[in-house]
Amino acid sequence: MGLQFAAGLASPHHGVLEWNRKGMMASQEFRQHRITLLVLGLVLVSAIIPIFSRFKERQSGQIAWERIDRGMISHAPVLTLALDPTNRDALYAGAYHDPGLYKTIDAGASWHGANAGLEGLAVFSLQVDSAKSQTIYAGATNGLYRSTDGGASWHPAGVGLPHATVYTIASNATGALYVGTDGYGLYRSDDGGHSVVSLGQELAQTTILALAVDQGGQAMFAGTSGQGLYMSRDAGHSWSEAPELEGAYVSCLAMDPADNEVLFACTREGLWRADESGLTWSKVDGGIEGRTNTVAFHPFDSQVVYAGTARGEIYRSTDAGDSWQRVGRTQRAVYTLMIDPSDPVVMYAGCWDGVYKSSNGGFSWELLNEGLGAVEIEALVIDESDPRTLYAGNTLDAVYKSIDDGNSWRNANSGLEETAEGLGILSLALAPSNHRLIYAGTDGLGVYVSTDGGESWSPTGYSLKTGTAAILVDPDDEKHLYVRAFFDRVYESTDGGATWWPRWEGMSPELEVISLTADPRRPSILYAGTEDGLYITTNGAASWQNVGLEGQTVFCLGFDPSDANLLYAGATDGLFRSEDGGTTWEAWGHGLEEITVSALIVDPGDGRRIYAGTKYHGFYWSNDAGRTWLEANEGLESSTVDVLVMHPSGHSVYAGTPDAVYRVFLPQR
Repeated sequence: MGLQFAAGLASPHHGVLEWNRKGMMASQEFRQHRITLLVLGLVLVSAIIPIFSRFKERQSGQIAWERIDRGMISHAPVLTLALDPTNRDALYAGAYHDPGLYKTIDAGASWHGANAGLEGLAVFSLQVDSAKSQTIYAGATNGLYRSTDGGASWHPAGVGLPHATVYTIASNATGALYVGTDGYGLYRSDDGGHSVVSLGQELAQTTILALAVDQGGQAMFAGTSGQGLYMSRDAGHSWSEAPELEGAYVSCLAMDPADNEVLFACTREGLWRADESGLTWSKVDGGIEGRTNTVAFHPFDSQVVYAGTARGEIYRSTDAGDSWQRVGRTQRAVYTLMIDPSDPVVMYAGCWDGVYKSSNGGFSWELLNEGLGAVEIEALVIDESDPRTLYAGNTLDAVYKSIDDGNSWRNANSGLEETAEGLGILSLALAPSNHRLIYAGTDGLGVYVSTDGGESWSPTGYSLKTGTAAILVDPDDEKHLYVRAFFDRVYESTDGGATWWPRWEGMSPELEVISLTADPRRPSILYAGTEDGLYITTNGAASWQNVGLEGQTVFCLGFDPSDANLLYAGATDGLFRSEDGGTTWEAWGHGLEEITVSALIVDPGDGRRIYAGTKYHGFYWSNDAGRTWLEANEGLESSTVDVLVMHPSGHSVYAGTPDAVYRVFLPQR
C-alpha cells in the first residue's frame, strides 16, 4: 500500500508535513517523526520539482538539444601547418571547414579553435613571423589576415589587396611578405602586412597556388593554376616561364633551405626538381605511386627529402630526390608536411581527415584530432520498423549505425570502397517494403546497396560520374530508384541501380537539381527543387513542368498529413506554402523571413506542427501550421541544419549538421 502525497511542504512557520495512508492516518500520529519527515519531504520535493519543471518546459515549448555522436570520429581537411619558432609545442592548423583555424599548445595532443575574426572562412596558408612569433599571417577565403596575439584574434591585413582568396604566403630574411591570390597575381608587403603592392605584371591575372622565395628575396618562384611555373631573379620585377612546366598546375613548391638553386615542384603530372636555380627541370618521382601533394626538406641534411601523396603515403629520399622509398602512411590524402627543426624525427602531416604526427622520422603516424574538426553529417535515416535503429552518412567515414536511439554509433562500412579522401556518403535511403535493404549514394563512386541492415555493402553497378546526393525508393518496388546527381539533374533505375537513365525532359539543361522529393501518398508524383524554382512530374519522371518559385533555390518540401494539396517549400528566402498541390505559392510564416530553410518536417500526427532546419540560423518550429515560428537552438552548437528526421512516435527529432548528430525531445502534442 503506497503512501500518497496529500498536502506537501507547509509554511516554514508551521514546520509540519502531513501525510495520509488512504486518508485514514492523522498527522498527530507522526509528531515524533516530524524532523525525519521534514527532511524526507525536502528530498522528495527537490526530486519532484525538476520533473514538473521539465514537464512544464515541454508543455510551454522550451526544448533543448543534446549532441549524440559518441563513436563518431571528427575530422577536418587540414591544408596548412605552421610551428611557433619559440615553442615547439605550439602549432597552428589551417582547415578548409569552419572554424578554419586551430591551435595546439601541447604538440597536437589537443586542439582548440583560434578563429576569432576568421569566422566562416577556410584557411589555405599560414606564416609565422620569425622575429615576432606572436605575429601570424593567414591566407583565407576572402583575403589576408594578421594576428599579433598568437592566434587569439585576427584582423584583415594587406591594404591594396583585392577581395580574393589568398592561397599562399612566403617571406624572406628581411621580413618582406609575399602573397599569392586567386586570379589577381602576386603581391608584396614591406610593412608587416599593413599594405601591399602588386608584383610582376606578367602575373597580374594569374592564380598563384605556391611560392618559394630565397632568403635574400632575389630568386622567386610562383606556381600557378594551369598556367605553369614562373621564375624571377630580380626580386619579382620581371618573370619568365619554365618551359618544361608550361601550362602545368603547380600546387606546391619547396626550396632547399641550404641551397636556393635546388627546388621541387608538385604538379598533376608528377614531381619535378630544378637545378641551377631553375635553369633546368627534370621529373624525379621514380618510386612514388600517386600524385605528390607536398614536399619538405630535412632542416639539416638537404639530401633527405620527404613527399606526401594524395594516397596518404609518405615517401623519403636520401639522395635529393633521385630515388624514393615509402616509409609510412596516413589514412587519408596528405596536403602538407612539416618537420620540427629542433628535433627532425618529429613530423606533422596535414591531411584530409586532420593532423597526424610521427615521432620516428615518418615511419609511423598517429592521428591527433582531439578538439579538431567535426563529424559532418550529410545523410540521416531512421528505421521505422525498428525506431531505435538509425543510419548516418558523412564525408569521411562513410556509414555509421546506431541501435540505441542514437546514443552510440559504430562504423557499418564493410564492402564500401574508400579513397584517400574518404568515401563520402551523400545520401541514404531505406526501402519502405524491406528495411534491411539500404541504398547509399556516394561522392563520385556511384550507389552502394546493403541487404543486411548495413552490415555489408556492394556497388549496384554503373557509377554516375558525379555524387549521388539524394535517393528515392519506390514503396512498391525496391529496385525502382530515382536519384539526384550532384551538379546535375535526375536519373532513374528500374534494376536496383545496375543501369541509370536521365529523366529531365522539360527542365532547362543549365539547371542543377538541389532537392528531390516524392509525394508520400502518390509516389509517382515527384518534386525537383532547383537553383531557380520548383518542378513537378506526375508521370514518374517521364516529363517535368515548372510550378513556380522562380528565383528561389528550393532545398526541401513538406506535406500536410490530412490535406493532399497542402505543401510547404523551404527555399533561399524562407518558407513558402501551396494549397493547390504546388501550382501556386505564397510566402508563408512570421519568423522565417529571409532565412534559408534547408530541411522540413510536417508532423504526420499533427499537421499544425512543422519543424524547420535552416542555414546559419539553426532550428525553428511552429505549432500553428507555419503561421508563426519559434527559434529553438539551446544545446545546438551548429548554426546550419541539413537533415531532419522524426521518430515515428513523434516524441523526438534528430538533426544532421556539419558539426554532429543532435536529438531533441518535442513538446507534447
